[in-house]
This record gives sequence, C-alpha cells and structure tokens, in this order.
Amino acid sequence: EGTITWRVPDPASKAAAASLILKAKGTNILASIKAGMLNGLEVWFMNNDKEVVRVVRPQKMFMVVSQKAMAAAARPVEVSKFVKTGETAKILNYKCTKYTGEMKAEGAITKVAIWTTTEIKDDLKVLAHQPDPLRNPKLPEGVEGIPLKIERTDSTRTAVMEVTEVKFERLSDNLFQIPPDFKDIGK
Repeated sequence: EGTITWRVPDPASKAAAASLILKAKGTNILASIKAGMLNGLEVWFMNNDKEVVRVVRPQKMFMVVSQKAMAAAARPVEVSKFVKTGETAKILNYKCTKYTGEMKAEGAITKVAIWTTTEIKDDLKVLAHQPDPLRNPKLPEGVEGIPLKIERTDSTRTAVMEVTEVKFERLSDNLFQIPPDFKDIGK
C-alpha cells in the first residue's frame, strides 16, 4: 500500500514534465496526472482492472468506463518477447534489472527498455502491472518485478519515464469512494 510518483516527459517541450501519481491499495490503483492538458484527471483501476472509473474532481464528475468501451478504445499493440539483460542499475536505491523488447502499434515500432526491481514487496502483483492512462500497455509477459524506469525509442525520439518517489503509507479507506455530490456523466 502506498504511492509511486513517475516523471513523465512532455513531448511538446523538452524542459517540461508531468507527474503520474499512482496510489495502490489492495487490488486498486488510482492514477492521477499533474500538469498539462490532463491535469487533475484521475483514472481508477479497480479489482485488477475489472472496473475502470474516470474522475474529474474540479468539476465533481465521474464516469464508469465499461469493459466494452475500454476494448473499443484500446490500440492494438503487438508486443515482442521481452528479454532479461545482465544490465543492472540503482534507481532510488533499488537494484533494477533491464528488460528489452519491442512494441508495434499502427505500423510504428518502438524499442522499449523496462528497468524493474524485485526489492519492493508486491504480494497482490498490483504494482507489477501499473497502468498508464496515457497509452502504455501493461508490463509485458515475462518481465518480473516492479517497473521504476521505462525508456521508449521510436524513429524520432527517446522518451524516458522514471519513478521519482516510492512512499509506503497507509491510504484512506475512502480513497476509492465517489463523493455523494459528484455527478455520473456516463448515464
């Protein structure tokens, strides 16, 4: 149980970066974005992704996203076999191992390096499959541990997402409860 904060580069500006904050409790993850056009958006991945809820707190709105809608919006991504390399690095004092592979979407191939650690306990395997509400698919099959850094290289650039903080903390039991004054905009 706790919070993981990612630094996510802004493709429009080399200097700017957004934060993706993941709060994990049980089999639920709350992903919120800080900065840019999506600032303040929350996406709740409930019960190991069996239910997804989008929440916009400033406007006091929410919408439950159906499995059918999620499937229709998903980009088809072909994922190659990821290979564990012998390369290691320290990220936030955690020993990480590098896995490499490729992902192909809409004809474009992206080379991906994922640095993971097995030094963080994740009994429910929730953090090992952190969702990225922006576009990245979940952790590819065969990659072990919790990702702390993801490098994506396509034909035009390399983008690096890296965890800037891991905080083990007790989160509120109300974290995944819609406030009564929020309007359901999905009906």
